Amino acid sequence: MRLNLSLIQLNIREDGDKNLERALKLIKGTILQGDFFILPELFITNYSKIEENIVERKHPLFTLFEELSKKYPQKYFLTGSIPFKRDGNTYNSSFLFKDGKTFHLYDKIHLFTPMGEREIFESGNILNTYRIKGKNFQLKMGVIICYDLRFPELTRILAKSGIDILFVPAQWPLSRIEVFKNLIIARASENGIFVAGINRVGRDGEELFGGSSLVVSPTGEILNPLTFEEKVIHVSINPEKYRKFKEKIDPLKDIEERIYDLKPKIKICEKKLW
Repeated sequence: MRLNLSLIQLNIREDGDKNLERALKLIKGTILQGDFFILPELFITNYSKIEENIVERKHPLFTLFEELSKKYPQKYFLTGSIPFKRDGNTYNSSFLFKDGKTFHLYDKIHLFTPMGEREIFESGNILNTYRIKGKNFQLKMGVIICYDLRFPELTRILAKSGIDILFVPAQWPLSRIEVFKNLIIARASENGIFVAGINRVGRDGEELFGGSSLVVSPTGEILNPLTFEEKVIHVSINPEKYRKFKEKIDPLKDIEERIYDLKPKIKICEKKLW
């Protein structure tokens, strides 16, 4: 079993259309190397320009990725997240495209107050897991977004539901990049799952963003070299390689639920994306 991940470490700029164009160019340029392509959080906009780049379902982004996924039906395209408006509210939303279809995966739950997210977005209230498969893989996945990473309970709930891999699109600044890496490692090793953190690069005003996108194994091992430049990072994962380790050390089996309650207050749904 092997899944080839392509992490699109994008240099996000002010112009939303140009960000979309650049993202698609990077993906198409390496389309044969990946099974699953992932973009950063809010990949079409800087934080300072969110309100100018809010999209609705009729936005060309959806048509472009639907057409791309229809052309390459065996591949998955996770568009990090976008500022998405529905029913009068705006959410920091994650979508996945497969075989010409659009799947709404997740709305960011923990909003980052210092960047003004609570003034723009509504907090999400869905928490789902998804089964994906291809020629050489069949896995169960989950998604959280950036600041969600600082709340280990959320990842633990998803891990207890049986996910094999967690995707974390982010806009994480260079000044706190060591925290980003350490949290990705912690979430992977404490739950015995793969965790992929997909961060942006570039500048938004005075803030520099730190790249360092990474995939971490269930043992806490970083599986790729880290870089601070715009780049497509290819990482191949093999869950079978870690099966014996998980049989020996599985923290999820040793949780003392008599001491603390990890039952989610919202229903987790499992969906098949094929």
